[in-house]
Amino acid sequence: MLSRLLNKYKANEETVRCAKLISEKLNIVFNFDHAKHILIFDLLDSHGILETENLICIIGDGHGFLGTLIKAMRPDAKILFINLGRNLLIDVVCFSVFFPDINPLHISNIEDHKAISSHSIMFLEAENYNLLGNLPVRLFVNIASMQEMDMPVINKYFEIMKTSTVESYFYCCNREEKVLSDSSIIRFMDYPWGGGEILVDEPCPWYQEYPSSRPPFWKPFDGTHLHRLIKLETK
Repeated sequence: MLSRLLNKYKANEETVRCAKLISEKLNIVFNFDHAKHILIFDLLDSHGILETENLICIIGDGHGFLGTLIKAMRPDAKILFINLGRNLLIDVVCFSVFFPDINPLHISNIEDHKAISSHSIMFLEAENYNLLGNLPVRLFVNIASMQEMDMPVINKYFEIMKTSTVESYFYCCNREEKVLSDSSIIRFMDYPWGGGEILVDEPCPWYQEYPSSRPPFWKPFDGTHLHRLIKLETK
C-alpha cells in the first residue's frame, strides 16, 4: 500500500531508498509516517529550500525521522530538533543510531547560541522554545503537532520564527480544525500567518487517509489536513 502511495505522488527513488535504509538501521518497520516524510522532503526539495547550509528547525519530529532523512540526503544541512522532553530523548537516540559519529549540541540556555555555528545537529526541549529566537533558521517545519497546542503557544512560536536572522520559510501540515481537551478549537486558518508569500496552500494530498490492515484498507482521518509553505515576514 505504501509503495502505491509513493508511486502515486512520484516520490524520488533516492529519497525512498534512503528512508528505507534509515528504518532498517533503526530496526523499525517502514510505515506510513516514513512515507509522508519522503513526500514532504521531496516537496521542500522541489522549492530549493534544502539546498543550504543554514539551519533547519523541525518542531515535533516523530522519532527524529525527518531530520535524519534530511541530514542523510543533504549532509551539509544543520538541523535543530525541538520536542517535548521524553520525545526529544527518542529523537536523540534514533538520530544517533544512524549518525553515531556526530556530536550534537543540547541547547539549554542562551549561552549555547555561541556554539551553534560549530555544530550541525542541535536538540532543544520544547519547554525552552523561547531560546529559538534570533537564530539563522532557513526553514521551520511542523507536522501534526501544532494542532495540539493552544493559541497562545502557537502565537509565540510564530513570533519567535519571525525573528530569524535570514530569509526564512515555514512548512506546516496540520488539521484544519481540532477540538482540544479543554473544548477550545484550534483552526489552521487562525494561525498568525501574516502577509508572507505563500508557495503551497491546499489540503495535503497524501495526508487525508491512512492505511489499515482491514478493509477498507485506506481510512479517512478525523478531519482534513491542510499544508502550507510560506515565506515568513521577518521583524
